[in-house]
Amino acid sequence: MQRWAKTYETIIERHGHRLGLDRRARARLIGARWYRAGKAARAQGDNRTARDNLRRAIHWRPLDLRPRMHLLGTYVS
Repeated sequence: MQRWAKTYETIIERHGHRLGLDRRARARLIGARWYRAGKAARAQGDNRTARDNLRRAIHWRPLDLRPRMHLLGTYVS
């Protein structure tokens, strides 16, 4: 999932304006993709990759609490 999130991020960053997406909409889409990748990595038990992905989700959506909660969970489990 991490590879797909990176690919998605690249595509949206390069071509999102052509689709009429403003910066906020692009950040929402990209952050959601990284969040899903982080959850998938955590479900597989790969906490290190999950942390990287969730930090990337937080970078794109700093006010979203869900990635922060999952990130904290990677340190507890």
